[in-house]
Amino acid sequence: MPKQQSVISQLASLSEEALGKLASSEFANNAIQSAQQAKDRLERLVKTVAELDKRLDALEKRVSALEPKKATPAKRTASSSTAKKTTATAAKKKTPADS
Repeated sequence: MPKQQSVISQLASLSEEALGKLASSEFANNAIQSAQQAKDRLERLVKTVAELDKRLDALEKRVSALEPKKATPAKRTASSSTAKKTTATAAKKKTPADS
């Protein structure tokens, strides 16, 4: 087991060194700052979209309140459709041979 312990301690030591170098590197700092700025911009965009959504909902309510209620189209009565059918049937029955 002492050999396995030393391998683990070596890995821990190497990872600590790597993290130390990474933390002190200018590239890592720039990457972290850029990521933070992107996060901030995204949060502002999401907030703006939420505000626009609220404004749109309010406008939709105002427009629907101003619009008149739509009237349903008049339904055809049975007598008018029956009259059309009988006229069409009578026209079909007249043929040149009948005249």
